[in-house]
Amino acid sequence: MIELLNYPNDIEFLSPLIQQEIYYRLLSGKQGDKLRQLVTNGSHIHRIAQAVDWLKAHLDEPLVIADLASRCGMSVSGFHQHFKKITQLSPLQYQKNLRLMEARRLIKINDAQISYIALQVGYESPSQFSREYKRLFGISPNNDLD
Repeated sequence: MIELLNYPNDIEFLSPLIQQEIYYRLLSGKQGDKLRQLVTNGSHIHRIAQAVDWLKAHLDEPLVIADLASRCGMSVSGFHQHFKKITQLSPLQYQKNLRLMEARRLIKINDAQISYIALQVGYESPSQFSREYKRLFGISPNNDLD
């Protein structure tokens, strides 16, 4: 597909064909089943993907597992089991990682204070935020400002 940039006259005709080949290879490959489930309404993977989207959109809000499970149309135990199977993390661990990655992004692009960024991503305690940040990234948030 990228090579088509060298042949601008061919893009309009060949681009849809190459896209179809990419889709075919993805769906017929090792992960094809998971990709199909991801876009199939009602599948466990699709429901967990919706939960992940919700977590990203509500990063600064407290996580109530029962509410999120209900939002996905699943029992709490089923939600927890499928979430961990798909993401390799519990919902709380996943949320924490999302928060910390967003905080790191904000630290890199903003001149805001670390305590403000911690609050912005949902941490109530700047000291807890700093401990978890250092645990994940191996460096304190203050040292990551550079």
